Amino acid sequence: MAIIAGKIHKVPSGSAYLIREDQSGNIFIPASRLNGAMNGDLVEVESMRNSYTNRITFSVKNIIERASSEVVGRYDEYSGNSYIIPIIGSGIDDVSVPSWGTLDAEENDIVVGRIINYPESDRPAEAEITEIIAKDGDPSGMASALLRSNDLSREFPAEIEHEASSISLNDISDETLSARRDLRSETIITIDGDDTRDLDDAVSVRKLDNGNYLLGVHIADVSHFVESGTALDKEALKRGTSFYMISQVIPMLPETLSTDTCSLNEGVNRLTLTCEIEIDSVGNIVHHDIFESCINSKARLTYDDASDMLENSDTDLIAKYSDYNGSDIYSTLNDMRDLAQILNAKRLETGSIEFEFPESKIILDENWIPVDVKSINRRTAEKMIQEFMLTANAVVAEHFSALGIPFIFRSNDKPDDEALADYDNSLKYYDLSLGGNYASIEPKSIQDILNQAKGRPCEKTVTALTLRLMSKAYYSGKCGGHFGQAFKYYCQWTSPIRRYTDLVNHRIIKDYLEGKAPADLNAKYSNDIPAYTQSCTFAEMKAQSVERIIEKLKKAEYMNEHIGEEYDAEISGFSDDYITVTLPNTVEGDISLDSFTDDYYSFDKECYRVIGEDHGNIFTVGMPVKVKVDYADTESGYIDLTLLDY
Repeated sequence: MAIIAGKIHKVPSGSAYLIREDQSGNIFIPASRLNGAMNGDLVEVESMRNSYTNRITFSVKNIIERASSEVVGRYDEYSGNSYIIPIIGSGIDDVSVPSWGTLDAEENDIVVGRIINYPESDRPAEAEITEIIAKDGDPSGMASALLRSNDLSREFPAEIEHEASSISLNDISDETLSARRDLRSETIITIDGDDTRDLDDAVSVRKLDNGNYLLGVHIADVSHFVESGTALDKEALKRGTSFYMISQVIPMLPETLSTDTCSLNEGVNRLTLTCEIEIDSVGNIVHHDIFESCINSKARLTYDDASDMLENSDTDLIAKYSDYNGSDIYSTLNDMRDLAQILNAKRLETGSIEFEFPESKIILDENWIPVDVKSINRRTAEKMIQEFMLTANAVVAEHFSALGIPFIFRSNDKPDDEALADYDNSLKYYDLSLGGNYASIEPKSIQDILNQAKGRPCEKTVTALTLRLMSKAYYSGKCGGHFGQAFKYYCQWTSPIRRYTDLVNHRIIKDYLEGKAPADLNAKYSNDIPAYTQSCTFAEMKAQSVERIIEKLKKAEYMNEHIGEEYDAEISGFSDDYITVTLPNTVEGDISLDSFTDDYYSFDKECYRVIGEDHGNIFTVGMPVKVKVDYADTESGYIDLTLLDY
């Protein structure tokens, strides 16, 4: 038995992950073993080996510190009692409200309650209502509740806004500029989404006389403006990351910095950190250089415009960008595409595991009501920028790992031997095998399985099994490598406007470039990095959870207007009680196994399928089905479907 400390991060299913204080990866805890722990609580967890299954399980032993003193949710009354039904994903069950503590709330109002008694194994939590943040029927109510329950706010405290607005590019001295490499005449561009306003990465590519490519990744030097220990810095650490909620952003830094002073906007001088990488024709890194720089972006391209030129040879766009601000942007894009293809081939050759799924685009009206949900695929330009950022992150990680100085790395652990054994056991039903020897499994072995399944009826089942196998990535002060990307060294430093870890890495890089001794760097950063990594891992998981929940709720709200409609869809997953189906617009819904009348169906976890006991009908991932929308719960995001045909 071992005792492990960390923070609780609950997921919508009610289960949780423990984000360890020792930076050694996250631990799964089932809902039944949380013992009253809530989202964000600092706890001690004990491990035990199940004598029947011989597997290690974890349960909360002690709650060291509660993360929140309030609960946010919908007010309800039933059986003569009052309750707060917590917002989805808040990590707490229904909360009882005493008769004197209702604040005259009405049913379905979104309220805030001050917790007066925390939950225990034999009784629920109790709270008095202190605020009504949205009345029943307010379309923005659930979003407001999610933000409040996760201690998020679009607004910054007045002192933070004042500090940010006092920072001006006019404060940059000639001495600062002269100490940097001047790249303002280079053809450097940004490529981002249509609605992106915080442009923190720019790129350049040119062919060298020796046939190699010179890739430049130029990142906004946020650390020049946001100094460690200031009120602005402390607020950025508290937020940890920017949150993206469909059409809205909850930024890590005030907009005067994130979309103006630090943003690499077209046609203006900006301070940057640059990593230049020479790459040969087969993707090998020949040389790299990291330095402080100054750039002037020649073009602010969108993913769609860049992709339309590269995929569709859009003549109007090509004409526009063949001579744009004195630069041939179109020729540069062609060189970028060629290099990205080389880097992608090299990455796949080394075993990087790739999944390709369509993404959702939810269209909202001015009242934040969903009017459409679409399926979109990543295009050439997005994939191109991804390859450049992956390469730059890997190069910088290797550089600073070799120096042995403090740094924040991005780690993704190899699945443990038990998980690999289960995965391999499932693969045998599809005539596939890892070949044993799980301790020495490399990412390429997993990618080979996906390649062998491609084009076969089992392809989507094997993909689903592989997704379930992969562990979650996390931040760490130790360079543990990234198993999924097949990188021995990996970090993140390319988004300092949006991620606090990247901002810290920029400070370390700049101190190193300025000649600070390793001993001084250790003294300055070593003690703080464990706290940074735990806090930012938790912030990232919270951001992902909030973003998923908002998306799920808005999809349910949209489908609530399409009750009774029929769709050709595809099975995408299973649980003990449901078959999960994905509609063509990416909306997911569930078919209850209890709704079947032709047989008794059960979930075969080992093969990841549902099978009928009497007639042997089998449902697999990727199987086409016809369904009807029966019900959409706009509070939980749950969508109930009826199977019509398969």
